Amino acid sequence: MRDKNKEPKLTYALDSSDKMVHIGSVERGLSCHCRCPKCKEFLIAKLGHEGGRQAHFAHQKDSDCHGSYMSALHKLAEQIIEEEMAVMAPAYKEIDKQRLVFEKVEVEQRVERKDLQPDIVGVTSNGARWFIEIRNTHEVDETKKAKLIESNITCLEIDVREQSLENLKSFLLESTESREWINNPNYESQIAEAMRVKVSQVEKLLFDNQAFVIPAYGKFEIQKVHFDKLTVVHKSDDGLFVRVKAYSTEGIPYMFNIGSQESLNNMTPLFQKEPDCNELTINANSVYSDTAIHSCFLDTKWLYHSQSEKEHETIIREYQSNPQYELRPKSDCYTKCKYHPFLGKCIYSKTIITQQGVDYVVCNKRKRQKDEAGVSSRNMISNNRYSSDVWSQSLDETSQENNLRLKYFTKVSQIKTKREASIVQSQSEPLHDTLPFDRSRTIEEFLTQLQSKGFYETAKGLLAKIVKYDRIDDRILLLYRDLGEVRTVWPFHIDIIYVSNGALIRNQVAVFTNEKAAHDSYNKRLLGMRKHNYKMPSEENNDIDLPF
Repeated sequence: MRDKNKEPKLTYALDSSDKMVHIGSVERGLSCHCRCPKCKEFLIAKLGHEGGRQAHFAHQKDSDCHGSYMSALHKLAEQIIEEEMAVMAPAYKEIDKQRLVFEKVEVEQRVERKDLQPDIVGVTSNGARWFIEIRNTHEVDETKKAKLIESNITCLEIDVREQSLENLKSFLLESTESREWINNPNYESQIAEAMRVKVSQVEKLLFDNQAFVIPAYGKFEIQKVHFDKLTVVHKSDDGLFVRVKAYSTEGIPYMFNIGSQESLNNMTPLFQKEPDCNELTINANSVYSDTAIHSCFLDTKWLYHSQSEKEHETIIREYQSNPQYELRPKSDCYTKCKYHPFLGKCIYSKTIITQQGVDYVVCNKRKRQKDEAGVSSRNMISNNRYSSDVWSQSLDETSQENNLRLKYFTKVSQIKTKREASIVQSQSEPLHDTLPFDRSRTIEEFLTQLQSKGFYETAKGLLAKIVKYDRIDDRILLLYRDLGEVRTVWPFHIDIIYVSNGALIRNQVAVFTNEKAAHDSYNKRLLGMRKHNYKMPSEENNDIDLPF
């Protein structure tokens, strides 16, 4: 970054013909007849000498001019583009960066609208006009941007503030840094014309070959379909979208929607009006060459598969008439249904049926209601923080694991109930002085509990599933998966567990989103703990808190 408080040496100035000239091409002192590009005062050419200070232009002693360097950058940038008749333009959408070559360049010439006066106007061989703004102090403001867009004017802004006078030419003609398109209808028209050609190519392919490779859909495999009747039923005014209706040799109707990605996103499908007609889209952006194209290389997608939809309608009616099941949109499973896990499969989901682009889940309602009744009868859910968690756990577990989890929650609920009762009882009884080691625990005790229970109760009293653990001397390294948090982002945890002064210390050292990363970290920590004499900070003096 240039020091804003100190202007660089001025190495360019205006000569007698108002052209920017370099210090190396003029005479010494006032004989250079050069002026400041900002204040227009005459400058002194200080050519220096070998091994001395850099040659530069300087104001006379009584001058109070400031900002001459930025004015020189602006003036020199205009002159370079005018002399070279070119500028490097950055990329725009699918058009790569390129050097714009002009047949005519106008610098600070008046245009039709005074409020849109540009620094430079370049005109290319096709007659297109390009406004160029050189930024050295203020950028193009929002008001001017809106007017440029409204007037359909192409404008490129180039920021020269961080450049030097010496590297300015290479920056303008070779680099694409520090410049952006304010508006670019010139490129937009080029992109639209190229897209019109692509849409026309796909349309021609259909009519010339009278055959097309149709992609697979569900159980229906990819196939080449031959047509004997094709008709253009709609073409947009801009030529960027064409709708072709075709009948196969078997008499099956097809509707092909051909266009750019944008036009396909904005179109209205017709399958609701014509339920017997198959409907597909062909993205013309997938045409990469002007040479012969083949249907198997195009981006073709199904919108509506008539035969499959009719089969799905029959299946849906069967499920709707069966009281054991209910159908709901798949999106509702993630937003409204408390039984569906955050990721993975729901234990009540029988299958998924797609109808007119919408996925529906066939939910085993009878099984779900039965499980709900079973949980309520054991009074496990009421006044328990796990009430909304029991059925929304795990990422990829089977039905058997879900049943095990239900058992674990029941056990934890009983433990919490006993604990609460114990607290109430202790509050009503007098306190007795006891030594801290009367309630001491050992690492062997904790290890026995892990092996016997089959699950891990965290320091917060939450239930967790043990993934793996190892004992290293008097410490235990434990990897577990949290089962008590709803839609947790980091379900996998690593704890280091040890005993200090008879108290069990659970030190959480890492959390993870996926199991593979958790296993990798666990193995590295295990190797490190075995290799080094690892000790927790509080282990260094275990006797320090004893009363004696």
